[in-house]
Amino acid sequence: MRHEVPRFSMVRSISPLLLGWWENLSPSDKNHVKIILGNLPSLLDIQPNNVPIEAATMFWDEKRVVFRFGNIKMTSLLEEIRGFAGLPWDNPGLLVPENRTYRRFLKMMGLRRNDELVCLKKSYIHFDFLYERYGHNTSYRIYHDEFAITSLDWTHRRVFVFIVCFLGMIVFPIQGDRIHTRLAMVTKTLMEGIEGQTYTIVPMIVAEKYRALDCCKKGFRHFEGCNLLLKIWLLEHLQRGQYHQEFPQRPWNDHITFHHPKRMTFIPYKFAQPENSVDWVLFFSNLTDDKVHWMFEWFPTSEFIIRSRDVPHLVLIGLRGIYPYAPIRVTRQAGRKQVIPRVSKMVHYKPDFQGGAIPFKCEAQYMWHLKIIVEKDSIEPDRYYASHVYFYLSWLDDDVAGEVEPGIDRENRVIDDAAEAQVKYKRLRKRILESEARHLE
Repeated sequence: MRHEVPRFSMVRSISPLLLGWWENLSPSDKNHVKIILGNLPSLLDIQPNNVPIEAATMFWDEKRVVFRFGNIKMTSLLEEIRGFAGLPWDNPGLLVPENRTYRRFLKMMGLRRNDELVCLKKSYIHFDFLYERYGHNTSYRIYHDEFAITSLDWTHRRVFVFIVCFLGMIVFPIQGDRIHTRLAMVTKTLMEGIEGQTYTIVPMIVAEKYRALDCCKKGFRHFEGCNLLLKIWLLEHLQRGQYHQEFPQRPWNDHITFHHPKRMTFIPYKFAQPENSVDWVLFFSNLTDDKVHWMFEWFPTSEFIIRSRDVPHLVLIGLRGIYPYAPIRVTRQAGRKQVIPRVSKMVHYKPDFQGGAIPFKCEAQYMWHLKIIVEKDSIEPDRYYASHVYFYLSWLDDDVAGEVEPGIDRENRVIDDAAEAQVKYKRLRKRILESEARHLE
């Protein structure tokens, strides 16, 4: 069997300049960065691997917003990415990446007007440009004439510019080491908040990973999401073990550089790790429950965002577009039994931003404000191996075939009773017809 694995570029190595910049920051500046970004700077220590990402993209179901490995459905949950990043969760709404004029962007960077930077009119700037002006201790002296700030202000602004560059190179990469100008306002919001309220970058990370999977499956040549996080998320789900059922009562750990590498050393003993993209495709094609670690031991909370009140999904705001989010389809990853979920059409919630306009912004914020959170009492006794209801696999087959008619959605409901009844009726009718056929024989 021939598998055409999509090929595309992504972050395949950590920029030595960015890594050197990080290493040369003072301890206080590094601590400041970690306060804003949590454990994300630890991604600088992760070895990229494009092979499993390219193979997994073949199994991305853009209509249902999940990886579909046969009967196995998985997707990155907000809670999982929050756990990796080690970021707090108390935020009033979704972070909106407002764009600014190129003059405003230069002002935020502490730079004078520069009409030669025509790239700013296309909403990006090259990493090398910012690195040369902030990455060295002597940058201010060398480029003094280009700055509109004092040396002291330049020193204070280095952390801000480093975060912009880190996000642009590692978390929201653009081909050619370009930095999206929207990241200036994103970083400013993360550092200063808005009207006393703090915001998290986690929903934006998840939205951009979804968008990148969509684009690359359609033939786009560069993965513009955080492939490093996607890699460690995927590998963490592909091993099993014996774990405590209780939720960990301990401070945030760095699950990127401490927990993940330690566990990955045991992977060869858990399953035969494929070596190339075709092997990975075969592995994913034959993935079964016994090869999936459904819920992370360090899942950061007993609560789980499952849907919005009025619709069975949410809409996340990314850096370059919006994207639907349907955790109701993958409740096993949060230790809950998978039921026949209420579903809805979500494909129209995928437009990219055009200029300064952010489509569905108010609708996305409204859905987020009305998000439904299920509590600890809904977790299965064995949270790592939460199963599914009896007719779920039959429903899944019908759903993929487009033969399911969703029932009327009701507020706060998770189970689609009407769809479940359809599946039961269809299977019962099939058994009756088969019994009659055997009787006639």
